Amino acid sequence: AGGRRSLMFDRKQFLTELRGLAGQDIRWLHQGTIPETGFDCIGVVRYAAEQQGVVLPEGFANEFEHYGRPPDGQRFLSIMRKWLTEISIEETLPGDLFVIYIRRNPCHLAVKMENGMVAEAFESMDGSVSRFLIRELDPRHRIAACFRIPDFVGAS
Repeated sequence: AGGRRSLMFDRKQFLTELRGLAGQDIRWLHQGTIPETGFDCIGVVRYAAEQQGVVLPEGFANEFEHYGRPPDGQRFLSIMRKWLTEISIEETLPGDLFVIYIRRNPCHLAVKMENGMVAEAFESMDGSVSRFLIRELDPRHRIAACFRIPDFVGAS
């Protein structure tokens, strides 16, 4: 009875969690992983997935333990490709992940929401925006890659 259990990723619950977090005026914080102190773009995705009981594999979580500011975009993409399912932009559904270029560095993560919106923990270059929010995808943002969160089976 104590075997490994399948952890199904519930896309609808993930989106509901993100909408709820967006209403809390949570600040942006480099490597932030909890609402009380703040989130960065990776931390908020991990937190929202973990709220439904999805425990990311230890190896995946460890890959994101320490990263610079800004993160090394090529390393970031290689980690995403190792652990998540890469899809085309035409295949994306609400709840899928966009890796976005900041300048020429593919180092920012946003979650596709409904109606052209994205959820992202974001700090603008001038510091005027520094929080987790849901907003329209900035048409100037170029998407480097798109990913779908898989079901993690027996993750620990």
